[in-house]
Amino acid sequence: MSSRVCLYAMPMLVVSAAHAQPAMPRITVNTTPPGARVYVDGKDKGLACQSGPSCKPRMAKGTHRLLLELDGYKPLEETINVTGPQALTFALQPAPARLEIKNLATNPSARGGEIFVDGKLAGSVPAEIEVPSGKHMIEVRRPGYQPHAETVEVKGGETHPVFVALAAEDKAAPSVGALMVTSELAGAEVIVDEQPRGPAPLLVEGLPPGDHVVEIRPKAPNYQPWRRSVRVVAGQQAAAYATFTANPPPPPAPPPVLVQATPAWPVAFVPASPDNAYVVTLPNGQSCATPCSLNVPAGGQVLSVSGPGSNNFREPVAIPTVPAQVTVQHFTGGRLAGGIIMTMLGIPMLAVGAVYIADPASLPRDILPNSYEGAAAIGAIVGLHGLGLTIGGIVAMATTKGNRAEVQALGPIGPRLAARGSWSPIIALSPDRSAGMVGVRGGF
Repeated sequence: MSSRVCLYAMPMLVVSAAHAQPAMPRITVNTTPPGARVYVDGKDKGLACQSGPSCKPRMAKGTHRLLLELDGYKPLEETINVTGPQALTFALQPAPARLEIKNLATNPSARGGEIFVDGKLAGSVPAEIEVPSGKHMIEVRRPGYQPHAETVEVKGGETHPVFVALAAEDKAAPSVGALMVTSELAGAEVIVDEQPRGPAPLLVEGLPPGDHVVEIRPKAPNYQPWRRSVRVVAGQQAAAYATFTANPPPPPAPPPVLVQATPAWPVAFVPASPDNAYVVTLPNGQSCATPCSLNVPAGGQVLSVSGPGSNNFREPVAIPTVPAQVTVQHFTGGRLAGGIIMTMLGIPMLAVGAVYIADPASLPRDILPNSYEGAAAIGAIVGLHGLGLTIGGIVAMATTKGNRAEVQALGPIGPRLAARGSWSPIIALSPDRSAGMVGVRGGF
């Protein structure tokens, strides 16, 4: 009986132990670029997953070693401390390419020759050289042999073998040389000494010894041309490798300048006298013949007024932010001249009349009346005429008008009326043209 109890109790203990053990947290592993092989605590434990959103291996809390591998990129090994679920992102660095340059087993002519990669001395044959991924121009030079040049393209993490065999120099002294032109952008146009030669890569032969101007123009318009002076040696092959610089981006266009329009208000222009008519001109070129109305921006304006008589003048006015009326009047030179003449005639006549009244005997003998009463009457008539002329002249001079433009605000348009739909202001003149009225008209 006791043995049966033990047999039943053992599975229960195992299940209880399994429930008692805490679940290991998941760790999300991302890489840039994604797809790297992820190993946890060594390759001997096998591939955990490939990096990305679905790569979530379980790891016990504590320290672990991650190994990330992706073709074309350098392996990355990191130590992480797991305390709970977390997401990790790692940036992978491109692996350098390698050029393995060596001579043929059956032809050791290249052994010991100088290696130039993209025009720079990089070692001697044999050698393994690290280079960035992409196209590269390889040259091998050795005294007594003709130079060897070729272009190779390698990928990151790749080792590319290059076997070189050199040809012995011709005993006869050469008189010309050659130029191997390559470019990082395929199809770029090669121009040597201002003469087009064709697209790169290109071998230009038959060049006389000396310096030659080499220009390589890429097809893409956003790159600057490559231009150098290259020396060619008789019997040898020089090399030119073009790398290009992108044109700087154009400066950003300046933001548009928003100009806020000044609101205009209806303004009536009326003459102070109904007998006069004027032409009123605004600084913005608007004009009209009084009586008339224009929409005028609020603020200071200088009116140009022209018309009959001596009324050509300019007058500054301040237009309010409500409909307004501008009354225009001009200088009445005729009234002033008439007042002066009347005063000049009236004062002597008044003086003569006063003298005749005071001393009738002073009258000329041919008009002297028979009695003193008659003489006094003549003096009174002359004096009254002189007095009338004098008073009329003074009044005429006192009432002479000057040039002016008077602004009168006609009151604002109520917001209730303005909100009822489309409307347009109307300014109507009173019958005597001395004042105006403002109203509205529109579709409601």
